[in-house]
Amino acid sequence: MTTHDESFPRNLARRRLFQAAGAAGVATVLPLGSTVAQQRAAPAQAYVFFNPAEAAFIEAAVARLIPRDETGPGALEAGVPNYIDKQLESLAADAWMKEVAPSTQLRKWFGHQPERWDEFRRRYRAELNANPGAWKPILEAATPGTVTLLYSAHDTVHNGAVVLREYLVDRAKRGLRPSV
Repeated sequence: MTTHDESFPRNLARRRLFQAAGAAGVATVLPLGSTVAQQRAAPAQAYVFFNPAEAAFIEAAVARLIPRDETGPGALEAGVPNYIDKQLESLAADAWMKEVAPSTQLRKWFGHQPERWDEFRRRYRAELNANPGAWKPILEAATPGTVTLLYSAHDTVHNGAVVLREYLVDRAKRGLRPSV
């Protein structure tokens, strides 16, 4: 059972909460010289980074988090999805190689349960062995420069990027040969 702190107003809208937290700029971003009416009338820009499914999700999420109300435009009307898209597109990423990630079946089985870590590592390495076309371009890119592996797991020790890094380091020592 949750209790309610009576000193905290129950009717505090998300917009007010963001303003109180100092994030009001996200809810009211407008290009210089634009009015809210101009922004509402402006056609939506095509997404560069997001695919259609991802764009629909982001639009729904920002519309839910900061909806339009009597105090002004919501995040959707203020162009927040396009802002996020442009920020992600501008990352210095040469490739997004989804095929090198653990399979959906393996990822769901693991479920970020540390007691399954050793078996996850074994199974993921087997998947990598079976698909050298997925990891070889990463290793080849690492030869002359730096490769950055990104992951979204909260656990910095038990995640696919850790296994992939170990695997790539091992393969580099062996001369790009898949292990048996």
